[in-house]
Amino acid sequence: MDEILSPLIRQGQPLSHICSTHSKEIKVCERSIYNYIEAGKLSISNLDLRRKVKYRKRRKKQEAIKCNKFHYRQGRTYEDFQKYMEEHPDTPIIEMDTVRGLRSREQVLLTIMFNSNSVMLMILMEDESMEPVIEIFDKLTRTLGIRRFRKLFPVILTDNGRCFKNALALEYNPLENYDRNEDWTDTRNGHNSGTTSGRTNSTTTNKVSAYDAGDDLTTRGADVLVGADSSSSSGESHEGAHHLGRVHGNIGVTTSQQMLQSELDLGYWNIYEKITDLFLTNFVIPVY
Repeated sequence: MDEILSPLIRQGQPLSHICSTHSKEIKVCERSIYNYIEAGKLSISNLDLRRKVKYRKRRKKQEAIKCNKFHYRQGRTYEDFQKYMEEHPDTPIIEMDTVRGLRSREQVLLTIMFNSNSVMLMILMEDESMEPVIEIFDKLTRTLGIRRFRKLFPVILTDNGRCFKNALALEYNPLENYDRNEDWTDTRNGHNSGTTSGRTNSTTTNKVSAYDAGDDLTTRGADVLVGADSSSSSGESHEGAHHLGRVHGNIGVTTSQQMLQSELDLGYWNIYEKITDLFLTNFVIPVY
């Protein structure tokens, strides 16, 4: 192969023309010949390829960042989902996604698809972020109750959207040991009254004199006006406002870690094992 390729390439013939003309003698593809020249297995080098020395070296494609490397993806990859479904094949699957309309609008739809009965819920959100999704899940949990919520949403499958990154907040509520609802009404009553009075005295004197008479004035008449004015007002006002409030959180007696451990212990507690242990302790004599 070298005896055919090298002289023709030095003569300036393109490699594609050589491969098409001597395809029976050269039984490898054009890409393989380039690899042979690059590896130095032929007597010619890249400098003998007139067009190749003109090309810049191609940049290698950067490896795509895999989402599995992020902390919020640990234990929640699609492979983990497939493994869980192999162990629990009868578990119903709920698919959740967001649907965006016009690009100019920030509002999106949160779609929740129940594959077992082909029922879809569509809930309008103000924007495509994590906070509205967490708020919707909190409302569903309070409305349905934790037991019914776990029964209806055993496994939720989503994509890698930004609004589903905080999976821990969707799966767990903050542990609290204090919750108080308040309902009260503020009422304000007022009474206003007032009186205004006044007296007015006014005297007007009219004097008349002849033309070019100097200071000799003759009094023609006088008017005296006496008046009085008074007014009074009174009124009552009533104002009221109704308030609803909720105070909740951790009062600090126990830490969140202790409450979480107590919740896990309650979930692992088995009444049948408890009855069996009591029966063995009180009615059975162990003999070894």
